[in-house]
Parts: sequence; C-alpha cells; structure tokens
Amino acid sequence: MKINSITPGNMLESYKGNQINRTQSSQQTGTVDRVELSEGAQNFASVIADVKDSLETRSPEEKKHIDQVASQIRNGTYKVDSSKIAEKMLGHIFDETV
Repeated sequence: MKINSITPGNMLESYKGNQINRTQSSQQTGTVDRVELSEGAQNFASVIADVKDSLETRSPEEKKHIDQVASQIRNGTYKVDSSKIAEKMLGHIFDETV
C-alpha cells in the first residue's frame, strides 16, 4: 500500500475544488424544500394559537389592576405585605405537619 504525502498546498487546492463543485451542484438542482403537516399537527397548531391568544387577552379589570401595580412600582409606592409572603412560603409546611 502506497501512501502519498499531502502538502498544505495540495490540501488547499483540493478544498477549493470541492467548494466549487458543491456550489455548482446546488445551483443546478433548483429544488425547493417543502413540509407537509398532518391534519392532527395542523389542528394542534391551531389550538396552541388559540390558547396563546386567550392568554394575551386580559379582562378590563385585570388590565386596570396591572396598570395600578405598575404605576405604584414606578412611583416607588408599591408596598409588599411580608406576612402574606411568609404565609405563602411557609403555609404548606404547617398544613403538612397538622
């Protein structure tokens, strides 16, 4: 078995030749990729879009409350009730021990 040495110049020429061949072959094919979704996948995508829309739609009361809280935060007047936070954080512990 004979193994020829490869010089950096030979590697570069070989690489350039491969690159030209790939470019020419991709230009000649002119194929277009296409994806077809099953009816189930289309229904699933529709349901997901509907759920996303419903989550983004807020009632006027929710919007008003969010605007009030955001305004209080911007003004620095928003107060956090630490007892409520502690109750939420530790409430489940007391429920489990009882």
